[in-house]
Amino acid sequence: MVSGNNSGNTVMGDNNATSGNGSGNQVWGDSNAVSGNNSGNSVMGDSNTASGSHVGNKVWGDHNTTTGTDSGNKVHGDNNTASGDSSGNHVWGDSNTVSGTSSGNHVWGNANTASGTASGNLVNGNANTSAGTVTGNGVSGNANTSSGTVSGNMVNGNADTSAGTVTGNGVSGNANTSSGTASGNLVNGDSNTASGSHVGNKVWGDSNTATGTDSGNKVRGDNNTVTGNESGNKVHGDNNTASGDSSGNHVWGDSNTASGTSSGNHVWGDSNTASGTASGNMVSGNANTSSGTASGNLVNGNANTSAGTVTGNGVSGNANTSSGTASGNLVSGDSNTASGSHAGNKVWGDSNTATGTDSGSNVVGDSNTVSGSNSGNKVRGSKNTVSGTNSGNKVRGYSNTASGTDTGNDVSGVANTSSGTATGNDVNGIANTSSGTVTGNAVTGIANTSSGTFTGNAVTGSSNTASGTYVGNDVTGNANTSFGISAGNSVSGSANTSFGISTGNTVNGSANTSFGNVVGDTVTGNNNTSFGISTGNVVNGSNNTSFGNSSGNNVTGSNNVAIGNNSGNNVTDSNTVSIGTNANGSANNSVAIGTGASATGVDSISIGPGNVVSGTGSGAIGDPSTVSGNSSYSIGNNNTIRSNTTFAIGNNITTTTDNSIVLGNNSSSTAAVATSGTSINGSSYSFAGASPVGVVSVGSAGNERQIQNVAAGQVNATSTDAVNGSQLFAAYQSIGQFDTRINRVGAMAAAISGLAPLDYDKKNKTMIAASTGNYRGQGAVAFGAYHYVNRDVLLGAAMALDSGEKMWRFGLTVRLGKSSPEIKAVDNSADIAALKKEIEALKLEMGSVKTEKQIVNEALSNVQFDFDKADLKPEMAPYLLKVLEYARKHDGEKIVLTGNTDNVGTDAYNTALAMQRAEAIKSFLVTNGIDQSRIQVISLGSSHPIASNDTDVGRAINRRTEIQ
Repeated sequence: MVSGNNSGNTVMGDNNATSGNGSGNQVWGDSNAVSGNNSGNSVMGDSNTASGSHVGNKVWGDHNTTTGTDSGNKVHGDNNTASGDSSGNHVWGDSNTVSGTSSGNHVWGNANTASGTASGNLVNGNANTSAGTVTGNGVSGNANTSSGTVSGNMVNGNADTSAGTVTGNGVSGNANTSSGTASGNLVNGDSNTASGSHVGNKVWGDSNTATGTDSGNKVRGDNNTVTGNESGNKVHGDNNTASGDSSGNHVWGDSNTASGTSSGNHVWGDSNTASGTASGNMVSGNANTSSGTASGNLVNGNANTSAGTVTGNGVSGNANTSSGTASGNLVSGDSNTASGSHAGNKVWGDSNTATGTDSGSNVVGDSNTVSGSNSGNKVRGSKNTVSGTNSGNKVRGYSNTASGTDTGNDVSGVANTSSGTATGNDVNGIANTSSGTVTGNAVTGIANTSSGTFTGNAVTGSSNTASGTYVGNDVTGNANTSFGISAGNSVSGSANTSFGISTGNTVNGSANTSFGNVVGDTVTGNNNTSFGISTGNVVNGSNNTSFGNSSGNNVTGSNNVAIGNNSGNNVTDSNTVSIGTNANGSANNSVAIGTGASATGVDSISIGPGNVVSGTGSGAIGDPSTVSGNSSYSIGNNNTIRSNTTFAIGNNITTTTDNSIVLGNNSSSTAAVATSGTSINGSSYSFAGASPVGVVSVGSAGNERQIQNVAAGQVNATSTDAVNGSQLFAAYQSIGQFDTRINRVGAMAAAISGLAPLDYDKKNKTMIAASTGNYRGQGAVAFGAYHYVNRDVLLGAAMALDSGEKMWRFGLTVRLGKSSPEIKAVDNSADIAALKKEIEALKLEMGSVKTEKQIVNEALSNVQFDFDKADLKPEMAPYLLKVLEYARKHDGEKIVLTGNTDNVGTDAYNTALAMQRAEAIKSFLVTNGIDQSRIQVISLGSSHPIASNDTDVGRAINRRTEIQ
């Protein structure tokens, strides 16, 4: 559709519409709309819209819209919008928006927005925004924003923001922000911020911030922050911070911080911090910190810290710290610390620390620590520590420690420690420790420790410890320890320990321990321990222990213990114990305890002075005993055991009998005798336990002992139990009474045998007879009666009597064969009558005659004891002499004495009291020459009274003794 004057000139395409004067001139495309005077001149594309005077001149693209006077001149792209007078001149790109007077002149890119008077001049990029008077001149990039008077002149980058008067001039980069008067001049980079008067002049980098008057002049880098008057002049680097007046002048590096007046002058490096007046002058490196007046002068390195007056002069290195007055002069290295007056003079190395007055002079190395007055002079090495006055002179090595006055002179090595007065002289090695007065002289080795006066002289080895006066002389081993005066002389082993005066002399073994004076002489074994004076002499074994003076002499075994003077002499075996002066446990598993005690048998024990045990598995407790048998033991003094498997308890015992037990002082033993049986009255008896293997002795010949408190043993044919006195007493009682009854039977038999009948008398067939008899001093009487039935048959009866005992006899006599012719009777009546008279007289005489024993017992009946007594009184002497006379007269015969009591008291008490009374008579007889073996004593207690116990007289008669 074409309408108007000269409409539709050279229109090519479909659905194009032109209206107005000179509309649609040279229109190519489809659906283009041209309206107004001279509209659509040179419009190429589809769906473009041109309206107004001189609208759409030279428009190329699709969906472009130009409105206004002279709008859309030379518009290239799609969806661009140009509105206003002279809008959209020379617009290249898509979706750009131009509005206002002379807006969008020379706009390149997409989605750019230009608004205002002469906005968007020379805008290159996408989504840029230009607003204000002469806004966005020379803007290149994407999404830049320019607002204000002459804002965004020569802005190159993306997302830059320029606001204010003459803001963002010469800004290159992305997301930069410029605000204020003449802010952001010559800003190059991304995300920079410039605010204030003449802020951000000549700023290069990203994310820099400049605020204040003339701040950030000649700032190069990223993330730099400049605040204050004339702050950040000539700042080069990233993440630098300059605050204060004239701060950060000539700062090069990253993450530097300058604060204060004239702080950070001539700072080179990264992460440096300068604070204070004229701080950080000539600082080079990274992460350096300078604070105070004129701090950090000539600081070179990284992470250095300078604080104080004229601090850190001539500091080179990393992570150095300088604090105090004139601290850190000529400090070179990393992580060095200098604090105090004139501290850290001429310090070279890393991680060195110098504190105090004139500390750390001529320190060369790493991680050295110097504190005190004049400490650390000529220190070379790493991780050395020097503290005190004049400490650490000529210290060379690693991790050495010197503390005290004049400490650590000529210390060379690694991890050495020197403390005290003039400590650590000539210390060479690793991990050596020297403390005390003039300690550690000539110490060479590893991990040696020297403490005390003149300690550690000539110590060579590893992990040696020397403490005390003149300790550790000539120590050449490893892990040796010396404490005391002149301890550890000539120690060449490992892990040895010496305590005391001249301890550890000539120790060549390992893990030996010496305590005391002159301890450990010539120890060549391992794990030996010596305590005392001259302890451990010539020890060649292992795991030996010596306590006392000269203990452990000539010990060549292992696991031995010697305690006392001269203990453990000539020990060649193992697992022995010697305790006491001259004690000697020299066999395997032997123990000798006591002065002069000797245990030379394997598994032997000798406890007591002078004991000598040479048997295997034997022992002696006491003094001084000798045990030479095996598996034998002696408990007591002066015993001699020569037998095996023998046990002796007591003093002065001698035994040679194997498998025996000897008990009691002065006891001995003889060989056991086998007794298999015996013969009694022609009968043979076999005994149990007929083959003894040893003996039990409780005494010796002439030195017998009673065995008391023995329990009753079994009594049978197979028993081998011991029996006690009560069992023997019961048997003795039975045997004693049986012996008495035998005597009585003998006497009655003698008496009854004296009876005989008369010849047969036809007229007098019945007759009687009487007789007396005696057997072993026992007397009896007998009576008999006879009767002739006829001359060929005789009946007889007889009875014998003795002290209540009775014996009967009955008989029948028969004549065999024919009897002799009967003799006629002769009249001898007169003779018979005379005989009868004689017999009657004899009877009277016999009734009045007493036996000797009856006479003696009548005498004893007058020996009446007082109540509850067994004492003989002088008035008893005449009667006792009759008993003595009887005993002498019947020499050779056995005498049985019985003791009797009344019935007052218990049976047990009366039995014992009766025995005492019989023993009293026996003692009288023995004293007067009668052999005690002839006398048998029996207690009848109260069982045989001869008078009534109901009266005092009767009881007195019953308190008697008798001869049976």
